[in-house]
Amino acid sequence: MRRIYLSNYQKKDKHILIFGKDFHYLKNILRLKKNSQFKAFDGNKSEYLLQIEKIQSFIKARILEIAHPIQKKPAISIEFCPCLCKMKVFESMIEKASELGVVAIKPIITSRSLHINPEQSSSRIERWEKIIAEGRKISGEIKIPEIYPVKTLDKILLQPGLNIFFWEQSPKNLKQIMPLIKQQLRDKKIIKIFIGPEGGFTDEEVELAEKNHSFIAGLGQRILRVETAAIAAISILSYQLDDDG
Repeated sequence: MRRIYLSNYQKKDKHILIFGKDFHYLKNILRLKKNSQFKAFDGNKSEYLLQIEKIQSFIKARILEIAHPIQKKPAISIEFCPCLCKMKVFESMIEKASELGVVAIKPIITSRSLHINPEQSSSRIERWEKIIAEGRKISGEIKIPEIYPVKTLDKILLQPGLNIFFWEQSPKNLKQIMPLIKQQLRDKKIIKIFIGPEGGFTDEEVELAEKNHSFIAGLGQRILRVETAAIAAISILSYQLDDDG
């Protein structure tokens, strides 16, 4: 059964009214009709089984079931900190990161990253929220990761959590330093994963990460595309942490 994320809706008694892009998606993309049933979640705590009663300039759907699933909070929360890069690549990364279960996304600006001004950042965040909601729709989870305003690398490094800085020139790969990471996670419950832009991190940025007690890690002998490195890093860490739990 189809499952969608609701962003443009109103809840009225035993009905939900659906507008805007959600309406367009249900009517024109999925081509649902009167009496069609589908599942929806609101990105917070509720999941619905809905049946369409009326299609006009909006959809009126009856709530057949409503659930508030209790999702187990992970023992270790993963925050994804990607450098801004080509928007198509960046948006693909954050969608996959959401699908893989990160709890937050914190975009960063570095010397070689894409640079945007604060006004652009604000307008982008609304779009990015919808993209990461798509990732959650696929994964079956309810809560949407929070996406933060764009900040510089030094500010994100100082935020709480254990920093893992992925750098293709690191002499040590993730497998080699994983025992040390697990040892430090006894005291810290947040991991921040840093992925560089398409041109990579500069030597100065790596030194800054080291000064802030970050682990510097590689992902093997191959040089990976930014989006491939992001998926690999999150997947490996998620597997290792889940395996221990």
